[in-house]
Amino acid sequence: MNVYLETSALLSWVLEEPDGTRVETALVQAKSWSTSQLTQAECLRAFRRLGIQPDQLPQRRFQAVQSRWNLLPVHANLIRQAGQAFPVEPVRTLDAIHLVSALDLRSALPDLQMISLDYRVRDNATALGFPVLPSSG
Repeated sequence: MNVYLETSALLSWVLEEPDGTRVETALVQAKSWSTSQLTQAECLRAFRRLGIQPDQLPQRRFQAVQSRWNLLPVHANLIRQAGQAFPVEPVRTLDAIHLVSALDLRSALPDLQMISLDYRVRDNATALGFPVLPSSG
C-alpha cells in the first residue's frame, strides 16, 4: 500500500505518544510513504515549541525516517486548490494543503491511503474517498 503521511501522525510517532504505536503499525505495512514539504516545517516548528533539540530522540527519529519518504513540493497550483470547498468544513489552511497534496498524488497512486490523527483531515479524507489509517479506536 502507498500512504500519505500527514503531520499529526508523524509527530505522534516520533514523539512516542500513545497513538504513535498505531501509526507505526500502519507505516510498517506501507510500501511507500509520501508527505508534503509542509510536514518538514510543521515538525521542526513543533520540536522548537516543545524545546526538543536536534540531538534528542524525537528529532533523531524524524531525521532517520526522512530517507524513507517521497517529499512532495508545495507548488502554486496546490495553494490555489487549497482554497476550494471541502466536504467537511471548516478546514484549516495547512490541513487543506495536505488534503490537496494527497488528492494530487492519488492521480498517480490510485491506492493511496491517508495516515492522520487529525479529525478534520480524517473526516475530509474519508469524504474524498481515501482509506484512512490508523483505524479508529
